[in-house]
Amino acid sequence: AYEPALTVRLSYYDGQDVEALVRDYYAFNPGKAMELPDVTVNVYPESGYVRIVEVLFAYSESAESLLQKQEAVASNVRAAGEYVRYRSTGAGKLGLLYTYLQERFRYTPGLSATPVYSFLCEGVAGDEGCAKSLQLICEQIGLECYTVSGNRSGEPYCWNVVNVDGGYRHIDLFRALAEEESSLPFYADGELDDYYWDREAYPECPDDEPADAPVDSEESEAVEADGETGEEMEET
Repeated sequence: AYEPALTVRLSYYDGQDVEALVRDYYAFNPGKAMELPDVTVNVYPESGYVRIVEVLFAYSESAESLLQKQEAVASNVRAAGEYVRYRSTGAGKLGLLYTYLQERFRYTPGLSATPVYSFLCEGVAGDEGCAKSLQLICEQIGLECYTVSGNRSGEPYCWNVVNVDGGYRHIDLFRALAEEESSLPFYADGELDDYYWDREAYPECPDDEPADAPVDSEESEAVEADGETGEEMEET
């Protein structure tokens, strides 16, 4: 809830890394934690098994502002899920989702303290915001998705691994938007030459599976037959 402090009494204190716990919660809850706060940890007394641990959280914005941004993100995620609801395949959903995102903004690359909100609601794109936003939308539409924390060209970088119709594929949404790809590329492990990640931490994306998102013409016709155009659904 973006409170400024948390105080707990531990009956057995053994030097827990509280800052790491906060970072992990932020990483694994992109829809609930809009900003990673600066953390200060105080422990009382200096020795003994029973300790009082005081955790101070410093955010760049008020709790009210962050809660409003959290709700705005949830609303945008629901809208994206609604937009692709007619597609029955994972590749079809992701392909239409990419079109939806392309049409929302002319994206500006940039860093933000609230990367998911900035990407979905302001059109400010960074690798973290793109990857975590895609994870949230995939969860909304029922696709298994992981946000990968690794490196690209020697710099810290985030992207996704998604289960696309029974096979795992890498998806780099930030790269696709920056390079103005006409369709969303799917990559196998062997195609990411300048990417580095803990391969044991994420599902394998084998080279022997198709990496292109097919165009689902039958499902496109179904959308038109229902009488809702892409423009009308975007307004929704």
